[in-house]
Amino acid sequence: MPDQIHVSGRPRPAAARARLGAELRRIRTAAGMSQRDVHGPKGSGHASNVENGHTQPSWDFIERYLPYGGDPRQLRSLYELSRSESDDHRTVQRRGSQPRSFRPPPAPQRIGQLSYQDIRRHYIVEARSDQYTFNSDGIAIEQRCRCAIRACSPGAVLFCGTHSYDADQRPGVLRVEAEDGCTLEHVDTHPTGSIQTYFRINRRLDPSDDEPYSCSYRVLIDSAVRARPILLAHPGPGTKQFTLDARFSEPRLPKLLWWFAADNELSATIPGDGYQVPSRPDGHYRRSFEVLVPGWCYGLAWQW
Repeated sequence: MPDQIHVSGRPRPAAARARLGAELRRIRTAAGMSQRDVHGPKGSGHASNVENGHTQPSWDFIERYLPYGGDPRQLRSLYELSRSESDDHRTVQRRGSQPRSFRPPPAPQRIGQLSYQDIRRHYIVEARSDQYTFNSDGIAIEQRCRCAIRACSPGAVLFCGTHSYDADQRPGVLRVEAEDGCTLEHVDTHPTGSIQTYFRINRRLDPSDDEPYSCSYRVLIDSAVRARPILLAHPGPGTKQFTLDARFSEPRLPKLLWWFAADNELSATIPGDGYQVPSRPDGHYRRSFEVLVPGWCYGLAWQW
């Protein structure tokens, strides 16, 4: 996107502030309120700067919009994202910017003795979609993953992922197959049954590529244990969109299902007012998250 640059895989602060300001302005105008109505005559000037993306607001400032229909979780996400990116921007300014001729070192071409972190730092996943399928006993039988990958280093050809089935923590429960745009290179299995997967992309990527590279794979789950009633993910830095798709089968359909965006996993398990999803007879639920804060968890939770 022309109005964004990447710093540690994140959009620049101005873009995040502008998105937050635009949402505050939308809430206010939808409620038929002026800036003076919300903040008083002395606060309207500051409100104008915030809503136009020029100034980073405090959380106390944002709370003034909640009575007029503001979604507290979405606003909190936008606030944290804008604040964290502002901190990154100040860090870069203190260290000094890189010269235009700077080019990062090439990405590794083989796994060898490389760690998960060694590979992970050479790319970002701009968008990710996870589709889960459950059988009639409530057991997850498959997870399909599609990723839109952008290189941070020239020649990036490797990417990796981590997967687990918390309801059945035994080695051998999970098996991985590559689908489009990649081949499976290596799998590490933890004693708890979680796996780290390493894939080779079908062509080398470069930071100058116009579009991110799309590829997919699936995780097959061989278990007789019903799934825990939660699907949770921690999208990495640089991820702009995360989509979660859950497909349940009769007779084991969720009784109550809600989505969450939380800074801790405990909060994710508690239903929140306004976040419940209407029951669907076909058992198919889908949720996209487009305001992602590094370190937060996103997903769906339900009651069997």
